[in-house]
Amino acid sequence: MAETLLTVRPGPAERLRRYLRLTKPRVNTLIVFCAVIGMFLAAPGMVPLQALGRAGADGEERFGHWR
Repeated sequence: MAETLLTVRPGPAERLRRYLRLTKPRVNTLIVFCAVIGMFLAAPGMVPLQALGRAGADGEERFGHWR
């Protein structure tokens, strides 16, 4: 006789935990931090704050593209 598998949908806490494990926020934070430090080291003088804002907006656009 065939076995029937019942799947239980995970609760909100478990879904959030799985999402965070999938996105690896610590690794992504390190990547962004290294990119910003590299931008500061590559530019002579102070990096304009508008450049940082544009970089963040570009990242949000790209992230929105993959949703």
